[in-house]
Amino acid sequence: MDWSRIKTIFIIAFLILDIFLLFWLREKQDSEKLPFLNEASFEEKLEENEIVVENVPTEIGKNQFLINADSKEFSEEELLSLTNQQVVVKEGIEITSTLDEPIPLDFEVTPDNMKPLLEAAVLYGDQYRLWKYDEDTRTIVYYQTYKEFTLYNNQSGRITFYINQNNEITGYTQTMFDSFEEYGEQGILEPMKALETLHSNGKIRPGSTVNDIELGYYTLVQLPSQVLAPTWYFQVNEDQKYFVNAIEGTIIEMNDLNTITE
Repeated sequence: MDWSRIKTIFIIAFLILDIFLLFWLREKQDSEKLPFLNEASFEEKLEENEIVVENVPTEIGKNQFLINADSKEFSEEELLSLTNQQVVVKEGIEITSTLDEPIPLDFEVTPDNMKPLLEAAVLYGDQYRLWKYDEDTRTIVYYQTYKEFTLYNNQSGRITFYINQNNEITGYTQTMFDSFEEYGEQGILEPMKALETLHSNGKIRPGSTVNDIELGYYTLVQLPSQVLAPTWYFQVNEDQKYFVNAIEGTIIEMNDLNTITE
């Protein structure tokens, strides 16, 4: 028996088998990668659906804190400083004011135009941000801010001005936080990743324009004090508002009663 020849045959056979297995493995890997190669990126999906995204923030830190906040109790001294109005305080934390002289709303509701009223009639008005003017409910709503962040839809940090049938501002209600504690620093989603969550859940329709994106805070837990979580806010087509928890990536559904469903 020619052992040298048999040895050569075995070597050639194993070599052929190795080559076959190599080609099979590469073909399997390519087939597994193919769906990912064919799947369009989120940016391509936006372009395909003619969705325009404006004002994407680029200077927000990748890590943000949770916030613990306590309601403010207004002091007698603070209340006495509110002149030219009749003030009632509920449980020390909610001011209801009726202006002695209603103010004609003969101007466009903008932060600059509303500033004199905030300075003259409201406590700490510079710590609130204009949120909306609702002609249907005849109200102008402000939400309190923490640093540069808005505390979205928070009835514990809110000013609501009331407008009568003569288009005059007659008074307001006010609540406020006065104690903030940061803790639990965590990484947050990039704004485009949060927007992708809205898009994949059918919130952003083809042809839409995302007019504004900003980071603020929304109540995560409401106890005697509140725990607020970083939250991405998206304004779509000028009048649609969407919110995404910036840590967990869940969509926040809210109503006027400040309840949420995630």
